[in-house]
This record gives sequence, C-alpha cells and structure tokens, in this order.
Amino acid sequence: MTILAFTNFGARELDFCSDAITNVTYNTTIKKSGRQSLHIGADGLGTASNFRLNNSYLGRFYWFYLYIVTLPATYCEITYEYNISGSHALRLYSDGKLALWTNGQTPTMSSSALSTGVWYKIAMVHSALTGVHDVTVYVDNVQFATRSLPRGINYIRLGKQTALSGEFLLCSYVAADSDEIQNYDFAVDDLYPNGNGTYTAYTGSYTDVDEFPNDGITSYVQSTLTSGDAETFALGGDASFDTIIGHLLESRVASSSNLSGASYKMRLRYGGTNYDDSVATAISGTTFVLKTKLTAGLSVKKNQLLPIEIGFVEQSTTRTHRISNCLISVLSLNVPDVQKIGPRLQVI
Repeated sequence: MTILAFTNFGARELDFCSDAITNVTYNTTIKKSGRQSLHIGADGLGTASNFRLNNSYLGRFYWFYLYIVTLPATYCEITYEYNISGSHALRLYSDGKLALWTNGQTPTMSSSALSTGVWYKIAMVHSALTGVHDVTVYVDNVQFATRSLPRGINYIRLGKQTALSGEFLLCSYVAADSDEIQNYDFAVDDLYPNGNGTYTAYTGSYTDVDEFPNDGITSYVQSTLTSGDAETFALGGDASFDTIIGHLLESRVASSSNLSGASYKMRLRYGGTNYDDSVATAISGTTFVLKTKLTAGLSVKKNQLLPIEIGFVEQSTTRTHRISNCLISVLSLNVPDVQKIGPRLQVI
C-alpha cells in the first residue's frame, strides 16, 4: 500500500498540498482531529469555495471527514473530479442526501440523508485513475452508491466548484492505492515545533520555524557550514489513536545563495536514536521549496514513536541552507487491541 499523501488541512500552509485556493478559510473550533479543519463556504454566500489538490496527492482511494454546517438551497459539490472531456462529482443536496454525478448523466442518489452538525467519514474508491472505470462511495464504512465512469481524473477539488450555497467542513485527507484502512476510524494529526530539540547547532530557534502559513525569508534557521552539525525541534500535539501506520515530515527549505553547493539530510529522532536520510539532498536558489520525508510500513503503538523530534543535518562545507518552517503529520488508526495490522504501508 503506497500512501501518496495524508494531511490535516488546517495545519498546512495553503500550497503544501494545493495548486490553487478559492475562498477557503480554516476553523479552529469545529475539527475532527488536529488543529483546524478546512472551512468551505464560510462566507455564507453562494460562491465557489474549494481547495485544488496538487496531483502528488491523488490516489485511487481517498478518505476525508465531512461536517455539514448548512445545507445548500439546491445542491453543491463536496468533491469535484475534473477531466477536460467531462467531470464527475460527489454532490450534497438540499435534503441532506449525497449523489454521484457525472457530466451528461443522471445523478445516483443516496437513500438516506446526512444530518448537520455530525462528522461523517467519506471514502471515494476508484478502480483506476485513467480511462473507463468504476467508483464506489462509502459513508461511515457503508456503501451508498457505485457507478461506472467514462473517463479518468486529471485533478481533484475539495469543496464547491460552482457558485452555489452550502457550508461544510473537511478534515484529515488521506490518499492511497489500497483500501486497507477503509474499515477503521483514522486521524491525521500535525505535530509542530514548540521547543528546541537535542541538537541546536543552526542559527535561530524553533520560534523561527513554527509558523503556518510559511513566512519565507522573514524567519528561518540557517546551517553552519560544518558538515554533521544538526538542528532538531521538540514537537507539540499528539496522535489521536494508539496505532500509528505512517508519518510525513514536511518543510520549506532554501539555499542561502542562488549558487549550487548547499545540501542537507532530514532527521527524525525518537527513543534516543537518530534516523537520517540515507542520501543528502542538494538545493540551490533562495526561494523556499517543499521537501518531504515519508516513513511508511509502520504498525507501532504511539508510545514507541512519541515523543519525536524532527530536524536537519548539514552536509555541505561550501553553502548553507535555511529552514523556514516544518512539521510532521502522523496517520493513526483506531484498531482493537486484538487485531494485528501491519506492516500496512509500503513505499514504491
């Protein structure tokens, strides 16, 4: 099972997992897990409001949690799967029912309505991402609709594609190429710097990398030109459930120069041991770019992993690098103690 991406939107810089943002805000009060939820239609108006996912975050199977604040006057999209030859969408109607819609075809309606003020787990299960294929939708692990789609997916927008009324929240997006987590409650929690860690060789401190959205050149930590020097950060937050099956370190990194020569390794530290990248990453240019370190194939109790530190190790003696912000997203499942999970995730 390859996990392509998992994220709690509210704890992300907007372009961490997005190609485009349209009229989206965040809600720190109503959330399923993590710090915030993605708020669609928060203005209360009949306007487009969506979050276009970067194609790195596509998967044949994707899940998220849905919380309806206000039902639309007619209907609105929850997800919009775009294809230039004709798109498809998961719609919410004024009576609280969901429907699978495909361009030029009659929507496939659910038989029961969803309520406002309740979190629902939504699963979109595709047999493929290209060509003619089937899609099945689950609500809280129960199938409500399946249909054949005449074409594949170029990209996905979460939220309202068209200017229609309706207000809802989304939280904890997970994409993968297998449905192994289908029958479990899951959570994506972002753990973020809230203190200096074991290593403090870089200039600056955790207060320079804890902000979201990323403030770029305004604040950062900078390496030292001494190969092997490291900077790690203690983290705030916690995993929602006891079984952790994967985590993703994300950061914005830049060189101090437009010339080549800067390089680093990402570091995880837990249980008194450092886990560094096996190969250094070279970087040039002063524009901060997204860098990630995915750890998958896990099936561990969270007390085996947490607390955890994240950080970086200098690999150059000619050019320094800078870190503008960073965090680690932890994917956990609510698994009965009698069940054995893993290993569940593998990286291709």
